[in-house]
Amino acid sequence: MIDACPSSSTDSVWVSGDGNTDEGIISTTSGFFCTFAEVGSHVSTGDLLGEVIDAEGLLCESVYAPSSGIVMLMRRATRVLVGDTLAIIASQL
Repeated sequence: MIDACPSSSTDSVWVSGDGNTDEGIISTTSGFFCTFAEVGSHVSTGDLLGEVIDAEGLLCESVYAPSSGIVMLMRRATRVLVGDTLAIIASQL
């Protein structure tokens, strides 16, 4: 018999946001999105989140955190088009 509940492997984090996934960081170019940040990581304004490159490997767009917070979403499908949501950052309470 187990005497106690196992301890949590991570601490709880409280964030704020309206849940609108259409208002994330939007791609302004088409290409292949290479991510540098992980979901759940803390980022600061201006941190590099990823890059969009073309078929030749040339940089089309660098994607930076517009605000400090926690990465709640990072696009995992590599191919992106103009207007695709690339990431969502939530403010920590």
